[in-house]
Amino acid sequence: MLKQALLRGCLSYCICVTVADFAALIVVLCGGQSTVPGFVTRAGGEIVAAFLQPLLIGWIGFAFAAGSVLFEIERWSFLQQGLAHLAVTLPVFIAVCMFFFAFSTIIGWYFFGQSNFKALFGEKLLPVYSVIVVAFILVGSTLKVDLVWALADLFNGLMAIPNLLALLALSGVVVAIDRK
Repeated sequence: MLKQALLRGCLSYCICVTVADFAALIVVLCGGQSTVPGFVTRAGGEIVAAFLQPLLIGWIGFAFAAGSVLFEIERWSFLQQGLAHLAVTLPVFIAVCMFFFAFSTIIGWYFFGQSNFKALFGEKLLPVYSVIVVAFILVGSTLKVDLVWALADLFNGLMAIPNLLALLALSGVVVAIDRK
């Protein structure tokens, strides 16, 4: 059964990558973009996206094809086969979703922080900001998860300080507007 699952998975992987590349070629020849538009920004560039997209499609095809062997176990009920197939394919689906969620979150927060950094310090220092962000991403990806969450909580708490100072500084303005 394992040999059959691997054979189906590898065959499906090759078919999925070939179909994905063929579809991308047709789209490009028709004057379109070869990768999914939002995926280019999430992947970090068109070359990376063009490389990752077929691999991810192949990976998903591998999991689903390998999991289809479970439907051929005759002594199992349809419910057992379905739940086993779900158990095989759900981790792949969740991993792909987490990949997109993590990278889109990093990119989104990067651009949000970049606009604030530019407003505070000007455009000249943006390369410094980019280096700091990359350094924090690299360091954060090597630390233990509990420490990363503790640091995230700390920095979120520290963001309250400038907001509280601004509220105190503007309290006179708020009272003056309220009296009018």
